[in-house]
Amino acid sequence: MSQGNALEHKNYLERTKVLSAVQDAVQLLVENQPDDPLLFLSEHFEKLTHPPVDPVQKAISLLQNYRVYDGDPADVIYECFILLSKGESWSDVQDGLIGITFNGFLRRLFSDTERKELLKTLMQPDDERVEFQTFNSIVRTYLESKQI
Repeated sequence: MSQGNALEHKNYLERTKVLSAVQDAVQLLVENQPDDPLLFLSEHFEKLTHPPVDPVQKAISLLQNYRVYDGDPADVIYECFILLSKGESWSDVQDGLIGITFNGFLRRLFSDTERKELLKTLMQPDDERVEFQTFNSIVRTYLESKQI
């Protein structure tokens, strides 16, 4: 390999930040010393290329943009409910969302100050479950208040 090509390759690796990502991965590998180093590296790079999605933010984005995608509000509301239920068992989803999850969703959904009073009336006890019917009704109230 010529000196020009080597410099070009190094510049590419630095410009694309691949070099620093690999150096960081090797540093983590040495610090953790996992039993399966290739699996460790694979999982590390998977996290870098596919960061976890915030289900609350995704649900809010769906609600705020459902008309753009010609979405039916009922379908979008159901999809949001399922998104927020992720990580819970299917039987839990059938019983509804955990109140604290639901209230966190509401706080971010109604983050603007003009609807703080409405937010207070919609909040549910943190330790109780919110059934889909209640969720559906409250989200529809939000959509109407935004006139979406």
